[in-house]
Amino acid sequence: MLTRTEGVVIKRIPYTDSSAVVHIYTKENGLVPFLVQGLGKARSKVAYYQIGQLLELNYNHKSTGGLNRIKEVTLLNGYQLPLDFHKQQLLFFYIEVIQHSVEEAHADYNFFDFLMQQFLGLESNINLPWAPIIFLMGISKNLGYGASEDMLFPHDEDLRNVLQILKKGQFPEGNKNMRRLILNRLVKHLESDIFSGKTLKSLEILQ
Repeated sequence: MLTRTEGVVIKRIPYTDSSAVVHIYTKENGLVPFLVQGLGKARSKVAYYQIGQLLELNYNHKSTGGLNRIKEVTLLNGYQLPLDFHKQQLLFFYIEVIQHSVEEAHADYNFFDFLMQQFLGLESNINLPWAPIIFLMGISKNLGYGASEDMLFPHDEDLRNVLQILKKGQFPEGNKNMRRLILNRLVKHLESDIFSGKTLKSLEILQ
């Protein structure tokens, strides 16, 4: 069935010298693998298939599984990957979290819209120090593994208050050590409930 959808590139595996298997998390069908050929040509759209790129694509969806082929692809609303080093590291962190969180090929519109909001937020002047914490809180909530402040920090009122402020869409005061404590606790929560024993390699670089 011909499908038009938005998507984010989360993995690219070389297949031959001029082709690759590209895994794209799509709005309409969840995680979908594509065989993309012609990547060795000078006029190819290889830049479209960089990790973290946001796309709009047409393809014939195979309900029986297997590799799909893209008929048409464009950048989503002209989206460009961030050039700023700190935003790039944050993007890699986002992608690795998604790789560990999404394995099934089914649509989840709310989860997809949340991801798009976070990726597009990299184009604006977002509050970078709090961005990874907000991202993990949203991932946990959208996948049904949300944890209350009391569960995460039963013995630390200050950290509970910080999370409450973030949930209201505001940015609290807090130093680097406080943010690291919250981030590490959220990662442990996700590793135990969602990641199935996988660890985030990008976490150390991000910190």
